[in-house]
Amino acid sequence: MRRSTRAVLAGVLALSAIGVWVWRLSAPSPPAPPTTADLDQLDPEVAGRIQLASAQVSAARTDAARWVNLGKLYEANELYPAARECYQQALALRDVEPRWWYRLAITCVTLGDLDAAIAAMQRAAALTDYAPVHWRLGLWLLERGDDEAAGQALRRATRNDPNDATAWLALARFHLQRAEYRPAAVLLERLAGHPGRNTAYAHQLLGVAYRGQGRTEDADAAFRRGQGSEADWGDPWQDEFHQHGEGFGLRMRQAAALAGRGQFRGSIALLERLQEQKPKDANLVNNLAIVYRESGRLDESIRVLKEVLATTPDFYPSHFNLAVAYLRRADQVDGDAAAALRERAAGHLDRALEVNPSYAPAHAVRGDLLLEYERNHEALASFREASRCDPKSLDWPYRVARVQARLGQWPGVVETLEPLTHRAPTFVAALYGLGEAYLMLKRFDEAQPVLAEAARLRPDDQRIALLLEQARARMRPAPGPLERRAPRR
Repeated sequence: MRRSTRAVLAGVLALSAIGVWVWRLSAPSPPAPPTTADLDQLDPEVAGRIQLASAQVSAARTDAARWVNLGKLYEANELYPAARECYQQALALRDVEPRWWYRLAITCVTLGDLDAAIAAMQRAAALTDYAPVHWRLGLWLLERGDDEAAGQALRRATRNDPNDATAWLALARFHLQRAEYRPAAVLLERLAGHPGRNTAYAHQLLGVAYRGQGRTEDADAAFRRGQGSEADWGDPWQDEFHQHGEGFGLRMRQAAALAGRGQFRGSIALLERLQEQKPKDANLVNNLAIVYRESGRLDESIRVLKEVLATTPDFYPSHFNLAVAYLRRADQVDGDAAAALRERAAGHLDRALEVNPSYAPAHAVRGDLLLEYERNHEALASFREASRCDPKSLDWPYRVARVQARLGQWPGVVETLEPLTHRAPTFVAALYGLGEAYLMLKRFDEAQPVLAEAARLRPDDQRIALLLEQARARMRPAPGPLERRAPRR
């Protein structure tokens, strides 16, 4: 009996071993790592790191960590399709790492695939209590219109880490989108009262919450404190990726961020170091020229843009930026010198639009230049074309309305600014222009509330106050019989 039992067990084990061996033979082996022709455009040192990491994957294709390392290199250098493929392969080998699902989700959303990003972040959320995973998931669900699931994810984020201010900010955004102004205001008042990476943005959202409650004076004060701010949706995992990431694209973004904060010296130093590595990169040199220009170094901006166009004559961004630099210089001189610079600018704008007829900023700057020559109808056509090429912009239709007002086309001003003020209800200049157009058309009952809103948003602007008083005066009812003076005998 014992001998037969041992024989059966031995047979089972033998069959099991054969089954494992057969499974290993039949299971598909991981593919070769992705390649991309864009490696030729990278810094040689960075391209070498990617090639080394790719070789390491090829030598051990079942090593999930090696796939992730290669994916991070691709992602850091904005080669997102290849990064996505690497992360997917790593997770096919080992699907229990929340950070890997997180990186896949971030890559997918960068590629514009919101559904895939949500699916990946949901997998991460099932594996970790890390709050940013949950509030990012909540914001993306909110963007997709899945309010119930968004609320659940956002509340879980605040429970997982009550000290994560960004989680509470995201939850406040959720309440505002649902017009739940009171709970939003409670959250935002707490956030606005403590210094942090999003304090100014919390004031801006608080203004929206107060306005929804009818607290106009409080809203005005909050809007002033948050004016011009944007949300910073960073988190430690993402910050760590950027800090330890390597790559040309990442350093370009760092330079852009420095310039955006007005730290031109640091931005220029970083861009100049990158230029030493890639002296023929037209996009890099174009960005360096922009920072030179904004820091007041116009001569250097013009010089490097000319160098770009000498080797890449069809690079339209450099034609555009050279035109802007010439116009800046023209503002600093007079007479024939200014006229000659404006003529050069016009030539580069023409060339930029010849290469890319849909480049809205070039149409708009051409419109500004035409206005200087009082060629109003041509300027109007340029601004309209800019609006057509970039329908999301608020600035281009506003410029259309300004020229319409100059030409006395007041019905056109109304037609242009009414939808603009619906899209941007706090755009004070547009409200002022619309109120002025209503007055010119004697539509006093419509002018008064529009100008009152502009005055509420900008109470210290005397031009708005004067125009509002005119509208109110025109709206006053005619005196009744007892108020009229008796006729003189």
